[in-house]
Amino acid sequence: MLHWLSRREVDFLLEIPQVGGRLLGPSAVTCPLPIEPIHCLIVRPFSDVTLLLTPNPPMKKYVASLIAAASCHADIAVAVCDKNKPASTPTSHFVLKEGEAFDPKTKLTWARCSVGATWKGGACVGDVKPMQLDEAKKYAQKLGKGWRVPTVEELYGIVEHQCSNPAVNAVVFPNIRSLGEGAPYWSLTTVKGMSPLVYYVDFLSGEVDGHTKGFALGVRLVRSGK
Repeated sequence: MLHWLSRREVDFLLEIPQVGGRLLGPSAVTCPLPIEPIHCLIVRPFSDVTLLLTPNPPMKKYVASLIAAASCHADIAVAVCDKNKPASTPTSHFVLKEGEAFDPKTKLTWARCSVGATWKGGACVGDVKPMQLDEAKKYAQKLGKGWRVPTVEELYGIVEHQCSNPAVNAVVFPNIRSLGEGAPYWSLTTVKGMSPLVYYVDFLSGEVDGHTKGFALGVRLVRSGK
């Protein structure tokens, strides 16, 4: 997933000790110099995060690719599932009660609808409301009842590896919508060694990636216990 960093964000990242443009530590930054202007691509799950910096980004091609990608996605994703693979999140693993899904194994209760949508008539009604991470935390706190933004391990735990577009059990978590470029949802977990970045899970592809918390992404709340 492409993510364009601001000059301030790039300057911060480049202050981390590095040799030959490569960060010292669990994550890596490859930066061809000189860097002016810059575009950045952040990829890979968990501690293996790579930031590619290259000069003179091809903006026209990038915009065209975004338009093409957007035209290929329906508003509500229809899952493509490989029945030859075992389901990682079968419906039988959850206790469903209207807008909540309890997982007895993890002892977690999930909101079946994304923030912005409400449970009505057996489905999630309304549009997903993308939020910045701090906004999502405040929303969960205001909602009360123990609701919170999940960790990346918790969020990745509801990815359905049998399916893609979306990579989720659509019975348990219906009406996953494309948010323009995938369906990225916030976690609380920061990327080790790169604290400006926070992990998210893309529920169209099932992939984990990192983003700066100032961007507005989807939110799915969870709480411990029933």
